[in-house]
Amino acid sequence: MTVPPSDDASNDTASRDTSATAATPPHEPAPGVDAHSVGRSADSTTAAPPSQSSGPTAGSLPPDTEEQADALVIPEPEPIPVWPGTPYPLGATYDGVGTNFSLFSEVAEAVDLCLIDRDGHERRIRLDEVDGYCWHCYLPNVGPGQFYGYRIHGPYEPVNGLRCDPSKLLLDPYGKAFHGDFDGDPSLFSYAMAAPESEGPADSDEAAHDESRADTPAADAPPVVPAEQSLRATGDPSSDDYETSSTTVARAHDPASAAADPQADVDASASNGADTESEAGGAVGDASVDTEEAAEPAVVTEPDETADAVVEDADTETLEKPDDDDTESSPSMPQLDSLGHTMLSVVINPYFDWQHDRSPRRPYHQTVIYEAHVKGMTATHPDIPESLRGTYAGLAHPVIIEHLKALGITAIELMPVHQFMQDFVLRDKGLRNYWGYNTFGFFAPHLEYASNPDQPAGAVTEFKAMVREFHNAGIEVILDVVYNHTAEGNHLGPTICFRGIDNGAYYRLVDGQPEMYMDYTGTGNSLNGRHPHTLQLIMDSLRYWVLEMHVDGFRFDLASTLARELHDVDRLSAFFDLVQQDPVVSQVKLIAEPWDIGEGGYQVGNFPPLWTEWNGKYRDTVRDYWRGEPATLGEFASRLTGSSDLYESTGRRPSASINFVIAHDGFTLRDLVSYNEKHNMANGEDNRDGESHNRSWNCGVEGPTDDPEVNELRARQQRNILATMFLSQGTPMLAHGDEIGRTQQGNNNVYCQDSPLSWMDWSLADKNSDLLEFTRKAIALRAKHPVFQRRRFFAGKPIRWGQDMLDIVWLTPSGEAMTTADWDSGFGKSLAVFLNGNGIAEKDERGEVISDDSFMICFNAHYEDIDFTLASERLGNEWEGVLDTRHPQGDSDIESAPCGSSVTIGARSLLVLRKLT
Repeated sequence: MTVPPSDDASNDTASRDTSATAATPPHEPAPGVDAHSVGRSADSTTAAPPSQSSGPTAGSLPPDTEEQADALVIPEPEPIPVWPGTPYPLGATYDGVGTNFSLFSEVAEAVDLCLIDRDGHERRIRLDEVDGYCWHCYLPNVGPGQFYGYRIHGPYEPVNGLRCDPSKLLLDPYGKAFHGDFDGDPSLFSYAMAAPESEGPADSDEAAHDESRADTPAADAPPVVPAEQSLRATGDPSSDDYETSSTTVARAHDPASAAADPQADVDASASNGADTESEAGGAVGDASVDTEEAAEPAVVTEPDETADAVVEDADTETLEKPDDDDTESSPSMPQLDSLGHTMLSVVINPYFDWQHDRSPRRPYHQTVIYEAHVKGMTATHPDIPESLRGTYAGLAHPVIIEHLKALGITAIELMPVHQFMQDFVLRDKGLRNYWGYNTFGFFAPHLEYASNPDQPAGAVTEFKAMVREFHNAGIEVILDVVYNHTAEGNHLGPTICFRGIDNGAYYRLVDGQPEMYMDYTGTGNSLNGRHPHTLQLIMDSLRYWVLEMHVDGFRFDLASTLARELHDVDRLSAFFDLVQQDPVVSQVKLIAEPWDIGEGGYQVGNFPPLWTEWNGKYRDTVRDYWRGEPATLGEFASRLTGSSDLYESTGRRPSASINFVIAHDGFTLRDLVSYNEKHNMANGEDNRDGESHNRSWNCGVEGPTDDPEVNELRARQQRNILATMFLSQGTPMLAHGDEIGRTQQGNNNVYCQDSPLSWMDWSLADKNSDLLEFTRKAIALRAKHPVFQRRRFFAGKPIRWGQDMLDIVWLTPSGEAMTTADWDSGFGKSLAVFLNGNGIAEKDERGEVISDDSFMICFNAHYEDIDFTLASERLGNEWEGVLDTRHPQGDSDIESAPCGSSVTIGARSLLVLRKLT
């Protein structure tokens, strides 16, 4: 539902006229009209000053009639009715009639809701209703497409952890959509940006922009802390004499501080790019409001530029308001208004036709996860229309869904799709934040992944449609979420949201040094999971994505950070308690990345029962085994059977282990077998970034080679790793592109490579069609046989029904059961495992006993062929080969191998045998 345009066409025309060409000065208002209600151009800093006489301006003709004279006056915009509203739900909530706005801040002394029109003009509404530190109001006839933000008035005392700065237009922490972009302007920062020593103050906006990127201050340089400011106001905001006229300037000077730079106004409409249809533009002040039910008109303020304001510097010396020419160099420089340089929050329409959508709700043991990047997955696909490449719609295109279904994928795990910020330092290097682990919009899908990013809130609808299409195909959608830090960075970062709203509530500050941030993530800050409102934000976000966006689960980036109550990781922390008791979040897939960079952060196996984990020990063990590291047999066997040593003691099942060998951070599968060393020079950090100990082996040559033997070995090693992963107990995860041999040319940290280096090259699907077919066969073998998808751990004991037979048997190449000496052998390269299809203890969903074929998997990580003897009649009389990694597509030439015979397992290969009799 959209808000209809105003019935008063003249008012609408007049409103649009306020963004007329800046070279035309506005006329003086008619008698009785407040000067501050007159519209002013968005780029008013370049406009001539208004005429101070009542006569005609120079170079203009006097009006012939009184009517013509009146027509020269731009009327005041329609007043906005403001109702009290409710403190909950937080954020902007449209109900079909109007929108409720609510924002939490415990430190705020006053809060302004700022409505921004599509030309970048701002109208401020002082929020007078406060309940439990939630500032709120309800605006009738304000609806979807309305741009908005907040200004927080309160103490700016960084040394005490307080960073309120009303010159910053702040985003809504509960914003469900955003519009525009951040441009790196100094106005995004709450401290003065140092100019180059060899040059004077910038003489143009472009020069100022170039010399003051967001992260340009040196890491060891302390920030220039702005002087404390005070204002002798022209009136009490609660009194009748206080200014109540509307503000239509692009960057209104804040009435609560001398905080705006008169030189800094820019054309906000050009920056915002908000040229939208009137029906989607969120028209405000609709004349159809029932005035009997409406409250008093909004208190919408613009400062009196002639007001007798004073600014106090750090030494409390009273100074006159600096002249325009002095603001760049003044030690008491007023803060710059960030409107026009920051993103804007957008009111969304929550209604969507889900067409009876239902989650597949596939159990973990039947799940095969595919980790993917929205853009990287689709950026080069020739069968996707160019306009849809790199978008949610492109990811939901039938060719992508068919590719995933043909593989046997049951869940797609998307790298961050919460709204994130581009890093200004990377941008200056010609790079971009590709991965997206720099989020701030925990309720909003990332705008750049929308096929029409200029359409306000279009990303929301497109994301929902994508989820619906995946569900129709039986594929679940899991989101990689980053609740451990935000894009605002450390004390030198920009003020765009949380920092300016309530710094101490949202962030972990250093004890005894609250101007600094605790950093368990390596990103500059850590969210404060100890504060109830931060916990509420996280939980509300999770519920929103489940209930409103229909996602099926979450993978938590650096999840150990969320578990830190004081300093140590606590598996009984408040966050886990909230998840455990939540009737919505507790019922979806919960996957932890069980580590962070803080002390004691590596917590594989230590998360509570509801949780599954990225099993880093599985990754390391499988890599070590296939590259020929000695003495890994015992741990290899444990990882192959579900890592009971990590999960059984906490009542979890094998599916708690998310088995992966490759993920987004590190080598691709092809690069893992092609490089010994990382090659990250393209990242611009002299190859210092990225993991140096990769447990990789290049098979004898570093990087690309024409040697056919090396290339054949590399292809076989890829098949070995894929087969091991899909035949292990647990929940397998395939990284996007590994099924077609994607390469990053040895770069193991492509976080900043939004380029063909990191995107999927779909031409490889034909070039490496054998690998693609092998991957399909391995996944199909797993999906068809419950013996590879056990819900419970192996008992290693005789089965109580039927034959006196173990559910699992470990064998040496000679066909004998493994002994302690065999496990401790330094050779440790070859073994076989028998999986008894009649030894599955659990029952199916209908309560029936599960019976399956029995299999023997023979592993040989040695550099020579080894003969395996099929010795025991108790295990099977006759066997056939079903998967052999020596063959490019996994075919086996073993049609029948009787008991007592030997089968040759090729050097560095794997063979799967199925019991016939």
